Amino acid sequence: SAVPTVGTGAWSRVSGPGNVTFTPNANTPDAKATISVYGVYVLRWTETNGTCSSFENISVTFIQQPSANAGNGGIECDRDFVLGATAASGGVWSLVSGPGTAVFSPNASAANARVTVSQFGAYDFAWTISNSLCNSSDIVRVTFNDRPVVNAGPDLAVCKGNSIQLNATGSGTFLWTPGNLLNNANIYNPIASPVITTRFIVNLTDQFGCKNSDTVNVEVRLQPTANAGPDQILDYLFETNMKASTPGLNETGEWTLLSGIGDISDVNDPETEISDLDIGESNFIWTVTNGVCPVASDTVNILVRDLLIPTLITPNQDGKNDLFIIRGIETLGKTSLTVFNRWGTRVFENKDYDNKWNGVDDNENQLPNDTYFFVLRPERSKALSGYVVIRR
Repeated sequence: SAVPTVGTGAWSRVSGPGNVTFTPNANTPDAKATISVYGVYVLRWTETNGTCSSFENISVTFIQQPSANAGNGGIECDRDFVLGATAASGGVWSLVSGPGTAVFSPNASAANARVTVSQFGAYDFAWTISNSLCNSSDIVRVTFNDRPVVNAGPDLAVCKGNSIQLNATGSGTFLWTPGNLLNNANIYNPIASPVITTRFIVNLTDQFGCKNSDTVNVEVRLQPTANAGPDQILDYLFETNMKASTPGLNETGEWTLLSGIGDISDVNDPETEISDLDIGESNFIWTVTNGVCPVASDTVNILVRDLLIPTLITPNQDGKNDLFIIRGIETLGKTSLTVFNRWGTRVFENKDYDNKWNGVDDNENQLPNDTYFFVLRPERSKALSGYVVIRR
């Protein structure tokens, strides 16, 4: 940018690390100087007018333009990505565009910084190198995709020897493991045939190559068995406890009255109390289930016998039929026994009868062979009467 005066002017190189070419020529005041090597050059503008001349020097520093290389972008299946710029001093990363914010770690000046974004989506990052007055930038695009949503479904149970259908949800390509227990490991709803309790894993790959997985546990249960316990015979007793076998793991049992009369205290208790029975036979069924196998059941019969009051005793001390034994009297509570002869005279009384009367009167004297009449007055029921024959 020389300012010509009089005479002829010309540009020349005074110093510098390389050669200088002036365009269109060295005599042009505003010529363009092109150097061969970057560095500091002293250029001189000289004007000559006859024998007189004058010059002035200027210093021009030629700085090499830096070349930024941000490396390659990519597709990520989370919210962080390791950048890969060509290392250079003075470089720095910056967010150009994207739906969220970005944090560079350990800092934005690291060529291989890890960038973490706040939202999924497509982001442009610039790697900028500054060199004195010059700078250069290169941009890479990174797309951050969320992992695909996949659900293997709730845990399941199957009876041993049977199969069950799995049912995963999600959008993409499915792959189940272990595949050898499935009819097709590459569909969302394969048929599983495990022989023992097995955890199945479903892997889902979406259109971007992102993967996710979920698991479902298939429990294999054994066929249940039911044992209602032994049949029972009760002598004028109207309540009892059941003796069924306790159900196994994941099994529940339930009592049901099949026929007769009886109140079940707890239908799920294998040893539940049964009350309000009646004279005769009642039948109960004990059913065991584990929710997936066929139910198992067993029945138990309870026979309640009426009071057995003998009509003949032979108290001859032979050990046979010597006592007036009322079978089932223990269910009546405290019971009194009063015995009368045929003329209505009381001959024996026991306020708390214990099945030990052997045909004697109140004074322990043997009563003669005859027909006698008795009255039982139980604590828990109405009075009973009848007759008994003494024969020695």
